[in-house]
Amino acid sequence: MNPVLPEKVEVKKPTIFGAITNPTEQFERIRRNPKFGLALFVFTMIGAILIGITTFITANDSSIVQAPVAPGVDAKAMNMVLAVTGVVFGAITIVGAAALCALVTWLLVTLFQGEITFKQAFSLFIHLNVITCMSLSLNVAMYYLFHLSIIVPVTSLASVIPIKGFWHGILSYVDVFQILYTILLAMGLRVIGKISAYKAWTIAILFWLLGALVLAIKF
Repeated sequence: MNPVLPEKVEVKKPTIFGAITNPTEQFERIRRNPKFGLALFVFTMIGAILIGITTFITANDSSIVQAPVAPGVDAKAMNMVLAVTGVVFGAITIVGAAALCALVTWLLVTLFQGEITFKQAFSLFIHLNVITCMSLSLNVAMYYLFHLSIIVPVTSLASVIPIKGFWHGILSYVDVFQILYTILLAMGLRVIGKISAYKAWTIAILFWLLGALVLAIKF
């Protein structure tokens, strides 16, 4: 008799919107099959275009940038250069930030005696970009529909509390999308890294604090 070979069970790949439609299943898929090619392409393209649009709007909004165009400089050509630069910078930022966050996450989860590979961490952050793209899309839409500030997230406390300087940056990060991102990151770390809720939340909140600090220094 021929030996009966066990059937090969196909492990499903993570989906583009899985982090918001079914987070638990999405993170389990990332743990078992951390593919990220499609998500990397989609979110890099969308994010880069949105960042390019944001750069273009910022450069042409006199309420944000008040520096006049130098004599002899073609304003349309300058705008095109700024938009293209924003797109390129956006693409590099999305991939670079995911790689850096993945490296830090791998180190922290390992320190907390969890189990996660760099590829799993990178796939996690790439797929969480769905939240970032939703936030950028909403800000661009609100600017064109209601001419709200493009540099202040419409869903943040900074949009309703008039304050400037350091605390304006902090309040800009107290944002619906950033809170959702932090919650999903903690969930993902628990499922993928096999660490306790306390440790997962510690890492997720640490990322939030670092992001808020960077934004506060920027303002």
